[in-house]
Amino acid sequence: MTIEAGFKEQRPVVLSTPLKGKYWTAIYNCEWKRGHRRGYYTVNGKSGIPGRFAIDFVRLDDKGKLYHQNKDFVKNYYSYGEDVLAGDDAIVVSLKDGFSESETISGYFTNGESDASGNYLALQVRNVVYVFYEHLQPGGIRFKVGDRVKKGQVVARVGFTGDASEPHLHLHVGDSDSVLGAEGLPFVLRNLAIRVYLSTSAILEKSDGLL
Repeated sequence: MTIEAGFKEQRPVVLSTPLKGKYWTAIYNCEWKRGHRRGYYTVNGKSGIPGRFAIDFVRLDDKGKLYHQNKDFVKNYYSYGEDVLAGDDAIVVSLKDGFSESETISGYFTNGESDASGNYLALQVRNVVYVFYEHLQPGGIRFKVGDRVKKGQVVARVGFTGDASEPHLHLHVGDSDSVLGAEGLPFVLRNLAIRVYLSTSAILEKSDGLL
């Protein structure tokens, strides 16, 4: 028996940039064979790849370093504590803010699969379109479920919770309000100036005052 899987063609969701400042780097590309697109989950009888188009963002300095001074201290990473911005006008539909952080990378405590996202925020931007921001700082989420947010508004801070090797922002879009149960949807970010280095990463520079 042959089983075939197909996906309907659709236009990508257009979002505003989730971060501000320059030297933000996308360390995952949805076209790579490894990474998020290999994460296949079944939740409540529905199977899919929630992170199919996910991107992880880290911030560098002008020399390409992720941190200053001692690399073991989480707060020394340039990404840590940075503001996370709403990608569109939206409603807060779910969140988790109960995970604590270790102060050091070496002190990182392993999380189970169901807790891999750490502290997260889910925004519904339109019918069956949900934006997920993950690995957020404890106490950094500024809204509660049911609140309305505006495009570009600060909604949380980058942290080091869940399944993370260093502080970073995980961003993906899905078709339901389920971190692991949604099917990932394609998206694009508006108003970016991009530099590509060695064809593996993109340093995002300031463009139109948004990033």
